[in-house]
Amino acid sequence: MRRWSWVVVAVAAFFVVAVAWIGNDRKVGERAFDEFSVENTSDSGLSLAFRYLQRTGHRAMRLDEPLRPKIIPSNAVLIRAGTMMDASFFDDEEREEKSPKRIKRLKPVAPLLTPFEDEFVRGGGRLVVASNEKFGSIDFRVDPRDKVAKKVFPIWPEFDTIAIPTARQFIARTLPTTMHAVFTESGSPVVARMTIGRGDVFLISIPEIFQNQHLRAQNGLPLLTALAGANRPVYFDESIHGFESSDGSVALMKEWGLGPFLFVLALIGIVYFWRNAKSIGPREDDYRETRSDAVDLVRSLGALYESATSEHEAIVMYREALTRSVAAQTGLRGDALHQRVATLLRSPERKTGSSTSPSQRFKQQLEALNEAFKALAGGHHHANHR
Repeated sequence: MRRWSWVVVAVAAFFVVAVAWIGNDRKVGERAFDEFSVENTSDSGLSLAFRYLQRTGHRAMRLDEPLRPKIIPSNAVLIRAGTMMDASFFDDEEREEKSPKRIKRLKPVAPLLTPFEDEFVRGGGRLVVASNEKFGSIDFRVDPRDKVAKKVFPIWPEFDTIAIPTARQFIARTLPTTMHAVFTESGSPVVARMTIGRGDVFLISIPEIFQNQHLRAQNGLPLLTALAGANRPVYFDESIHGFESSDGSVALMKEWGLGPFLFVLALIGIVYFWRNAKSIGPREDDYRETRSDAVDLVRSLGALYESATSEHEAIVMYREALTRSVAAQTGLRGDALHQRVATLLRSPERKTGSSTSPSQRFKQQLEALNEAFKALAGGHHHANHR
């Protein structure tokens, strides 16, 4: 069982070292997360934008699951940046093909929005979609003549232009007719807006302006602050980067390939605790042997004397040992020595009668000698029972 204990300790130590190593590796945030993720600390991530909003008093948070009713406040700002991994944006025909029964039961929604998104925006929310690839029916073109986008709609008086890192614009005819341009570059929309109910939707063709490498240099901070608004919670949609918490940690560990390992680890744990639950045979002594070799030597000599001498011879030898001990301790010799030994052996309580058996007589004489040694040593044992 001790081997299993060492295995468990070794596995636990491995996990502790691995977690500490990963946690202290500053490049993990660059390698482990997609671009445009708020957890990505490389040039292509949005970690600076996320931290900037938090440091400036905004309630910036992550949304790790798809949008659904009442999951975020009705006045929140939801920012999606990067490639749209899910089919959130469809035209009317595509949406009906995807889920005709569900759409028929719901009231009509604005183009390009799912029913949940439409409900969120109409209730006062703001949806910011910044994508660098075609989604739905909306397409892009590239015209690198200008490096600056100019404001063409009277909004956000704090700034009139933004320096763009990529000359990518929307093709105006692919945008919904209810949408109007906010910033244009080379005559084509770069930032477009559509109002729905009490909220609005912003489409941005240059999500790179929010990346760490461009946020400060390309005048992305004023645009980010303007989109975040004042006294509104801001959510960065991480579900489009694969961070979906609705399936739970088990599904996430399966995705990481940890399922078989966790199964084997759980099986080992069950076997280990089952084995410890019931003893098979006598329990092993967990304590180390603390006796000295002298004890084993005395026992061996005792067994040797028992087989080589009779009980009478053993008593005689034991009495001679007592006599030598008395002589060494008191310095007596001759009759005085023998008288002192007789005094130590005298025990009025124990009298040997004629009817006493040889075995009983031996035990009585042995007890008398042991008591004499105790008296001689001041109450401490000097010899072991045979």
